[in-house]
Amino acid sequence: MNPAIGRLVLTPMDVKTVDVEGVFRDFRECLNTFDTWAASFWSFSALDVEQVFKVGDEVALVAPTTRSLYPSSTVATCRADGTLTLVHMFQSTRFVPIGNTPVVLQRVDPNGGPLGEPIHKTIGPSGILEITECDRNQQYQITFYPNVSKDHVKALYASYQSVIAELEVRLREEWAGAFQAQWQGYTDTSPLDRRRLLETAFLSGIGKALYSLWDNITQLYELLKDIKPNSEKLLQYLSQAELDELLKLGNDKIAHGLLILSDEPLLFIYVSAMVSWMRLLPPPQMHELWGEITGEVLINLLLIRVTAGMGVAVRLGSQVLSQVKSGRARELLQLLAKQVAGPTLEPHVAAAKPLLLGGSMISKSVPVAPLKAGENLVSNSVPAVRNKRPQTVLVRQEHVDDAPVSGKNPAGDAAASSDKTVTNGCPVSM
Repeated sequence: MNPAIGRLVLTPMDVKTVDVEGVFRDFRECLNTFDTWAASFWSFSALDVEQVFKVGDEVALVAPTTRSLYPSSTVATCRADGTLTLVHMFQSTRFVPIGNTPVVLQRVDPNGGPLGEPIHKTIGPSGILEITECDRNQQYQITFYPNVSKDHVKALYASYQSVIAELEVRLREEWAGAFQAQWQGYTDTSPLDRRRLLETAFLSGIGKALYSLWDNITQLYELLKDIKPNSEKLLQYLSQAELDELLKLGNDKIAHGLLILSDEPLLFIYVSAMVSWMRLLPPPQMHELWGEITGEVLINLLLIRVTAGMGVAVRLGSQVLSQVKSGRARELLQLLAKQVAGPTLEPHVAAAKPLLLGGSMISKSVPVAPLKAGENLVSNSVPAVRNKRPQTVLVRQEHVDDAPVSGKNPAGDAAASSDKTVTNGCPVSM
């Protein structure tokens, strides 16, 4: 098995030691050290891999053994008039361009071998670039972000660490400002075996919610790429006023949100921060909250984070909160929602973009009719379309002391992916 890229600890704090520094340490280490992380994670299309999150007492992110060694590319034919128009965009009913993208065009022979010197260009903010230097009726291999290097991976890792550091500061402020005093007034009188039984039950519940969340990241992406057609579904999580603000967003903000949702290690960090925040709670509050946590609640919390990155402030939806029976749990969730919201993440998205967009895309054939790109009609275009597919799966990992074997589920079977465990592959209603 490859080294773990990241891990998330679900175990509550011990009521006797109240090792809060252990919670902070676990969160700081939700991504592994760079050498281990990069050795497992690195490829030219580093984020376009099927990775594995393992869930149990810990969650571990593991990359597969086989990966692409080349950036994404497509082949197109130069027009008879010596031009070729590239359109780089997200797959959406609305034209959402992906601008400022380095691209290389290399003429190739019928066997795919290179001919002549490559053409280096950058697609501007419009997402549209007309190439006038290509040879008529000749085939060209078109490659996006062709010069991604290990330095890009280092920059991305450093950006992840910066996000983690900022979130740890906020967790420490929450501990010092509220939770520490609550722990000082807490005395556990329940028997040890009963306490452990309760913890096991609540761990199972939060595990199911995490599986549901991860099963639905792609569905959340689908909702945000086509906001207007999905308005009714989004109103399960948003108010009408919040939805109206999303509908006003420009293409650049939509693209920004879709890039955040494409960065699953970043989403993993935010999920780790949510779980760490819950671990800081005294047992009565934590158990009450975990008893009410569902996949829909976590989806709403993640939506709050993503929309904040798009510049729209969103609160927990009234429909979601109405399913939470405990008044104290509702109050805690509203506090957690404030922790989840944050800055627009523009520096991080800039660091992640070469790797996010160096991955696979849908290479569409030249359309018969002109392509409508916003207000423009582009004839004989070569659309390079980005969509989202699942990059990670959640599997259960149980604690095994110094044993080089895979985790087991409660039935004693080998760990299984989320589509074979608690959610049975069934998505949450969205």
